[in-house]
Amino acid sequence: MRKIIFITLIFISSFCYGQVDEKFTNTNWRIGETKIIFDNGINRIEGENYEGVSTNVGYKSRKQFIEEIKNKAEEEMWESDKLTNRLILIEEYAKGGVLSLFIQRGSITSANNENFTVIIKNSKNKEVFRKQLEYDLPELPNSKERVWWNFATIFIPEVIKDDFTVYIIDRLAEYGHKRFVFEVSNSIGLFDL
Repeated sequence: MRKIIFITLIFISSFCYGQVDEKFTNTNWRIGETKIIFDNGINRIEGENYEGVSTNVGYKSRKQFIEEIKNKAEEEMWESDKLTNRLILIEEYAKGGVLSLFIQRGSITSANNENFTVIIKNSKNKEVFRKQLEYDLPELPNSKERVWWNFATIFIPEVIKDDFTVYIIDRLAEYGHKRFVFEVSNSIGLFDL
């Protein structure tokens, strides 16, 4: 049963990247700059991007994610059981929404997700989530950019009602920054209450 759930979660997480916002993968994101990614305001607080090295996050609320799944189900004419099962998994494993991580590094080793830890703190600076990411072989660099890249989808198990801060810890820190910090804002009002 756990294997079936795991495979389904992989399917759901791969769906997250089907509609990637260009601002999410853009390396030109400066400290102090807020970008609207997946319709949520995200301010880069700490950790710079530069050519060939980037760490970016995006966030989708549970409500947004459910809406996307429903739209995909309608477009692909899923059977009702398939949609119901996906929605149950989202309700169980992603009550707080979905955080997406995009990284680019100069080597295959440094772009492996296993080198990153994700920490979320609520508006009162209390840690509400921590996850050491698992091994995931990075994607091959294209000939133009010559950087290895990777994605991670992090399901947030608990509802977060206010703005929150995301810390991405780069265990190797081969390219200068060990910590990247982002503030996710509820200014647009899409968080689940």
